Amino acid sequence: MTNFIRRLFSIPSRSQQKLARRQIANRLRRNQFRPPVGEPVLNFAGILGLDSGSGTVSGGAVKLLHLRDSFHTGFPFNILYLVSSALPAEVQPYVDWAHDNGAIVVLNQNGVAYPAWAGQESESINRFLSIPLKQADFVLYQSKFSKDASQKLVWKRDAPSTILYNCVDVGFFKPAPIPLPREPWNLLVIGSHWESYRVFRALELLRKCLDRGLNVQLTVAGPFRWEGADEGFSRRLQELGLQGRVERFGEYRQKDAPDIYRRAHILLHLKYKDPCPTVPIEAMACGLPVLGSATGGMPELIGDSAGKLISLPDSWDELLVPDAESLFTALQEIMARFDDFRKAARNRAETLFSHTSWIEIQRNLFRNLLKQKGYYE
Repeated sequence: MTNFIRRLFSIPSRSQQKLARRQIANRLRRNQFRPPVGEPVLNFAGILGLDSGSGTVSGGAVKLLHLRDSFHTGFPFNILYLVSSALPAEVQPYVDWAHDNGAIVVLNQNGVAYPAWAGQESESINRFLSIPLKQADFVLYQSKFSKDASQKLVWKRDAPSTILYNCVDVGFFKPAPIPLPREPWNLLVIGSHWESYRVFRALELLRKCLDRGLNVQLTVAGPFRWEGADEGFSRRLQELGLQGRVERFGEYRQKDAPDIYRRAHILLHLKYKDPCPTVPIEAMACGLPVLGSATGGMPELIGDSAGKLISLPDSWDELLVPDAESLFTALQEIMARFDDFRKAARNRAETLFSHTSWIEIQRNLFRNLLKQKGYYE
């Protein structure tokens, strides 16, 4: 398995999985327990120290911070909570341990692997993802697309489930008190950039905007992860004559993210079949309309009022991206009704993606699950 795929999806190799299972299975079996009766007590399968309130997290595990801060966690526990994009290598013995001791397993299911980006590794990745999906007592799919893709490519089962989109702290991610002047228009591409097409198409759009007389600039924030990224990015800038029109940030801390969003007018999110990306949700909370492709979970997140999404063919074998001309047309539509889109974006974030609502939905779910087991009255 390539380092790229392993890092992107946090999937251990088979040898790592076997070693982890051997190392932890006996230790877990020695720690028998009775699930506590009463309020939910969560365990995160040892993910990066969260069970003890320590550790630094990133990627799919970030959402666990909201849970850690809102629930009792640790040992003994009555709910084992797993996230598909941040599974521990020893997930199988953890699931077995939880079930053997009467605890409930809840899975937060994100995306899956498919040939367009994972190639021959798709089968092994999805085999690993199927471990908790087969045995979870309840599945929280991060979007309708996540559910459909999981059942199509990983494992189809009739376990109790619901759709629960990712969340954002709308008190922390919020619009700037004073709106930006309209010119120059600042477009933003932000996140961990694993594929070049998302960045390069944004550069091509910028070039088209300038050629059509629009006063536009671009900010690219977040690390480049693809091979030869720095050299390729610099070369493409020169080829398109965009020196002085593109500002680049590398790694950034989560606490600095709102200020980066607030320096932009519109988010470009061009990843193909993104299941439930947090970046567009954060952007909408900061009042940024979103321009992207109508694939994956994006139509569910953006709706009809918070941005413009461009239709693309449905493919599991090829990564597709809107052409610069289609993006330019959609961008003009957003610019023409920018205030309406901006207000709708913020309203959508507050209504659908608030982390307080996300917590309360799960609190009620956990209590109901515990009640069915006789652990909560």
